[in-house]
Amino acid sequence: MNLPPFDLILFVPAAFILLGGALFLKTLRFRTRAQKVDVRLVKGEEFGALRKDGRMAVRLSYKYTAADGRVIQADRISLRWSIPTIGSRRTMLVDPEKPQTLHRQGIREYLVPLALVLTGTIILFMTVVKL
Repeated sequence: MNLPPFDLILFVPAAFILLGGALFLKTLRFRTRAQKVDVRLVKGEEFGALRKDGRMAVRLSYKYTAADGRVIQADRISLRWSIPTIGSRRTMLVDPEKPQTLHRQGIREYLVPLALVLTGTIILFMTVVKL
């Protein structure tokens, strides 16, 4: 049986693990700097075609008052079943260095890095077991 070089075999799982680690560190860095802000939805508009599952791409515009007193409007794009009520309020996370970028609170940002690291680890384990 003709196998590729060992270092080439390890490259794929290592790439998954390193990419997952980098994304995890990026998320962790954001979370340590992020501030909670109360935002108000000022505009919601649908764009693009309706998907087969019934969800639509929407651009939601939020306004909030920054710590320094400036009123900032920030847009988010997401898939939704419907556009929320204009004037509704929610708490979101914002990076003070990028005040126009809002992020929802939750653990979703950690799921992709975790999936990449787990995939890389499984591939690495399966590769080592076969060798």
